[in-house]
Amino acid sequence: MPNASHLSADSSRLPSHAPTTRYAHGATISTLAASGLVPREKSRRHAPGDWLRAGTIWLNRRYRQVLVDHVPIRLRRREFELLEHFMRSPGQCFSRDELLADVWGIHFDTGTNVVDAQVYSLRLKLKTVGVSQAIETVRGVGYKLKPELPPR
Repeated sequence: MPNASHLSADSSRLPSHAPTTRYAHGATISTLAASGLVPREKSRRHAPGDWLRAGTIWLNRRYRQVLVDHVPIRLRRREFELLEHFMRSPGQCFSRDELLADVWGIHFDTGTNVVDAQVYSLRLKLKTVGVSQAIETVRGVGYKLKPELPPR
């Protein structure tokens, strides 16, 4: 097991792969790196374009990671791709056919509920970390990610 004696209590709360934007307390990744809370070599690894953010949800496209309030959650490949698709256009409503085409690459009606099942699964995983109302059902149309997610 690796030796974690070099970690302070504060550094365990902040991910070493944090985005290069401001945290809620006002610190940027560069100030965290300068203070020693985040190693410099890791702070340079991530380009600003690697991260998408919606409320407290952070998604890293390069490393396929999702953080909610700095807590990582594990998503399957399609759940990750579905969340990424929603986060690229928060507030935009997507029909099931659009999601099948854009996320699954299927350009015909499959007659299955694969989109509904994946949205349900993604909602459950987000709910476990306190983000229960992120994906909204638009009756008769499809789904959308709320553009302004409320704080937990």
